[in-house]
Amino acid sequence: MAMSLASAARASLASKQASDITKTKIGDIEAQKNFNQELFEKQYYDDITNRSEIQQLLKEADERDKRQQRQNRATSAIMGSTAEQDLAAQDSINKGRADLLAEIAGNASKLKDGYLTNWQNQMNNYYASKLGMTDQLAAIETNKSNQWANTAANAAQAAGSMLGAGFGQMKSAGANRTWEMAQNDPDIIAAQNDFFNGVGKVVQ
Repeated sequence: MAMSLASAARASLASKQASDITKTKIGDIEAQKNFNQELFEKQYYDDITNRSEIQQLLKEADERDKRQQRQNRATSAIMGSTAEQDLAAQDSINKGRADLLAEIAGNASKLKDGYLTNWQNQMNNYYASKLGMTDQLAAIETNKSNQWANTAANAAQAAGSMLGAGFGQMKSAGANRTWEMAQNDPDIIAAQNDFFNGVGKVVQ
């Protein structure tokens, strides 16, 4: 029984170590999931027009449009132009700006789609990893419970066998002690003598 308990203790320690490792892994998975979530929200809801490279691009576009407008006014002053020509020139500038903004918006949408796809993949990996770790932890705990249940059953069986053997020894010792007492009891000795004397008379 001592060996069984020692084995159970060693198995329990190994199970605890495995359980601690698994719980640590689950904690790491949770931490990574939280990090990915924060990063995704920051990237997905970010206004791309606030980025320095986009701001520089818009600044250059403003300067180009202003130069074009000055050039159009100078040409109109020298060559002369109609209101329709001036309007068409301004429309060309406006269209260039609109095309630039549309391109920026398109790139922003592609970026958001990429962020979303990446985050969805990360979440799928998170759920799969956590499910696997949770199942592993449950298996460890179940195995630990079974080990202690088996040990308890074996210990109870061993204790019962020892108790039965002890009762047998006590019973045998009690019988021997009773016989020893009978051999030294005067009354029992006298009764034995009377019995044997009676038997002798019958035989005669």
